[in-house]
Amino acid sequence: MRYATSTRSAHALILRPFPGPAGQHRTPARSRARSQRHLRREPLRTARLLTHGLAALIVLGIVVMVGVLILSDDRLPSTPSTRGPRTPLTTADVFPDQASLFRVSQSRVEADCPLAVTGGLRSLLQGYGCTQAVRAELSVPYAPHQVTAGVLNLPDAQSAASVSELIRAQVETRDGGFSSLTGAETPQGSPVAWRTLDHYLLYSVIVSPEGEPLTNDDPAVTRIMTEVLETHLPQSLTQDRS
Repeated sequence: MRYATSTRSAHALILRPFPGPAGQHRTPARSRARSQRHLRREPLRTARLLTHGLAALIVLGIVVMVGVLILSDDRLPSTPSTRGPRTPLTTADVFPDQASLFRVSQSRVEADCPLAVTGGLRSLLQGYGCTQAVRAELSVPYAPHQVTAGVLNLPDAQSAASVSELIRAQVETRDGGFSSLTGAETPQGSPVAWRTLDHYLLYSVIVSPEGEPLTNDDPAVTRIMTEVLETHLPQSLTQDRS
């Protein structure tokens, strides 16, 4: 809910000369040369075989690793596809009569989303294809505050997230805001909070009984925002309406 106001080690193969024969016996020069050539070839041949074997193991390891990665990727759940055309919301969907947290004084649903906002937020909602604004004026039994709550219906979750990111700048610079059901702009500095839920953007604005701004440190304000945006609206939007 948002508020405004390698190390690699090298192994060397060390070749050591064999000690010469003891005693007075001497090996003929030709045999001695043949033996020396044989001794020189054997370690080189062994090193070459070891090198080829190591290279083969590396290649095999890479092949196995790539295969495992491909198999794992195939088993990952795919990103849910965008759902098709949605049934439009009604005021009864979002603000049902049986709701016990709030008393709904009036509500309305409009296909013209910019009616729910002011200033730069109007063009923002138009640009992102908002199709519905479902709003209501609410009151609570534990505080005299006036609450305007609403749901903006956007094409997809990405659009809702983008709008959510851009709202803060509009509200903080006072270039845009949310309006009451009469179309009047809520007083500057009024506590406003919003969040996304799938392709919906949920919001709430609270003012005093006289229509004056309140402060965010009012305990009742925090409670209302939490109940509206974390409990009431999400429950209404996720219940089975089939």
